[in-house]
Amino acid sequence: MKLTKKATLISAALWILFVFGTVFSVLSWFISPYLCAIGVLLLIILAVAIHLYHGHLRSLMLASYTLAAERLSAEDAEDLEKFPFPALVCDQERRILYNNRLFVTDVMAGKSVVDLELDRVLRDIRPDFTEYVAHFPVQVGAKEFTAFVSSFERNQNRFFTYYFVEDTKQKQIIREYHATRPAVMLLYIDNLEDTVSSMKESEKMAVLGRIEALLDEFMDQTSGFMAKIDRDRFLAVVEERHMAAIIEDKFSILDQVRSASPEGGVPVTLSIGVSRGAVDLQTGEKDARKALDMALGRGGDQAAVLSSDGYSFFGGVSKGVEKRSKIKTRVMASAISELITHSDSVLVMGHRNADIDSLASATGMAKAARNLGKRAYVVLKKNENLAGSLLEMLEDGGLGEMFLSPEEAMRRIAANTLLIVTDTHSNAQVESEQVLDACRSVVVIDHHRKSVNFIEKAVIFYHEPFASSASEMVAELCQYISQGEFVGRIEAEALLAGISLDTHSFSTQAGVRTFEAAAWLRSRGADMTRVKRLFRNSSQHYHERTSVVRDAEITDGCAISFNRSAGPMAQMISSQAADELLSLNGVRASFVFYENENRLGLCARSFGDVNVQLIMEALGGGGHQNMAGTRFAPEVTKEEAEEMLQTAIANQLAVTKSE
Repeated sequence: MKLTKKATLISAALWILFVFGTVFSVLSWFISPYLCAIGVLLLIILAVAIHLYHGHLRSLMLASYTLAAERLSAEDAEDLEKFPFPALVCDQERRILYNNRLFVTDVMAGKSVVDLELDRVLRDIRPDFTEYVAHFPVQVGAKEFTAFVSSFERNQNRFFTYYFVEDTKQKQIIREYHATRPAVMLLYIDNLEDTVSSMKESEKMAVLGRIEALLDEFMDQTSGFMAKIDRDRFLAVVEERHMAAIIEDKFSILDQVRSASPEGGVPVTLSIGVSRGAVDLQTGEKDARKALDMALGRGGDQAAVLSSDGYSFFGGVSKGVEKRSKIKTRVMASAISELITHSDSVLVMGHRNADIDSLASATGMAKAARNLGKRAYVVLKKNENLAGSLLEMLEDGGLGEMFLSPEEAMRRIAANTLLIVTDTHSNAQVESEQVLDACRSVVVIDHHRKSVNFIEKAVIFYHEPFASSASEMVAELCQYISQGEFVGRIEAEALLAGISLDTHSFSTQAGVRTFEAAAWLRSRGADMTRVKRLFRNSSQHYHERTSVVRDAEITDGCAISFNRSAGPMAQMISSQAADELLSLNGVRASFVFYENENRLGLCARSFGDVNVQLIMEALGGGGHQNMAGTRFAPEVTKEEAEEMLQTAIANQLAVTKSE
């Protein structure tokens, strides 16, 4: 390659001198015949030099071809020349030694590439292709090829042969096939009945008309179709090329529908379930239903896309509107009662490091099962929970024998044992995964926004993301199981404490049903004075919490702090500190790191204007819009975790600002 550049420069210089000499000779004729003669003599000398130099270049090229022929042998060169596909040979230094006629004509448009570097000729070929990859795509201009590589040795030298098969049309067909694959969408207007219930018929039709016009406009941008399958449900099928554009646009139809809400009324939101890459349309429709259930389970007003890579979520920025029916609660209570009745025994468990809500809801369901005449126990690690004060109250109230360790529970599991999981729906978050795997019949009762790793084998999946707590859900169920007569003062106070914990003493995430459940628990003897005693801390924990609040750094309305203490109470202290940080002026969201079991954890809180759930999901966690958390991998350092959090906050604030 260096020789070629040098030869080109020398040849160009000689020709420039020749042109300059010609002009000089012509002009000198009018000045002096002797001067013209000198110019002509110089032209003759230059012409001879150019002739000799080009002869030298031809000799070098011939030597190069001869060297290639000697290395390849005449038989190799002849075989490659007769080969029905374009081919070239390069050495270990990636210098091209030979290219056959088809490579020159079909790939390089008539240009030989002998003695050039392979990387300059074909930019798609990486250095490792010659060593490890048998075939790979190559594009030259508008043509596309698949290149196959093999190696051989001659005279203790290693060479690589590349064969090129043009497949431009085939690859175009493949791209068109993937671009036209159908993606199935199910669209659901979350709260249509709540929005139009108090409207006149003409106003109802106007609202529906605006929404359907937006959906029609949304579909007009694609080559797909949409069919209305119910008053508030639509089925759509679009090509993959348009689905990619919709995802790139982050489902702007969600914002458009939300903006079409009637002024002063209940906001209208849309939930979308999408299936991409299904093997057939029937599977696509089933996957779209799963995705829609996931979107609704996470609070609605968002799109859930299910593909071979798992779930992706878009939207979910609004607070949502409470939409729960007591009819559903009654039906669920009846179904759960029937399962309990037909089981031999019942186990109830919450999530790892059980808090008051988890323990209270589990205790409430265990009491319900016992009231139906079944042996029922709560699976709990007594030394690894955050509800020590509540556990002590329950044991003092005579319920100590109700609690079993996971090892004891495993010995009691029979073929017809029913497992009830409360305050979590994640396989990885339950108190004991072994107990979960061992039980065939499982019921899930939870209020957290639905995550991807949910318990799929559940017979009943009672999931209410708009409920304040699992204790609220259990309190409602108890009212329909034997009219709640089995709920005494201790159980009522436990459930009321669970509600109080997750609502921050009824200040957040508390709806009408929350206060109704609390009122019923008060009628069963619950006393808020005794409930508040369950949240008392030692002076040491108080000082640790205040130090976390004192050391917080506030940026863009987000307070970030580290809990320097470690141990089993670190998470509870961090969550309390995160709650307290929200009372500071200018703080819209709070984030407190803690360390437990040699792993970093993170508690996140907000008043709702910053969606901490989405921030925590970006870090592998989850929760609610105003209360969430996550745990990092053991190898993640504090510096790395803080940097990851800062990035997630910045991304979420940018999305919120753009909306």
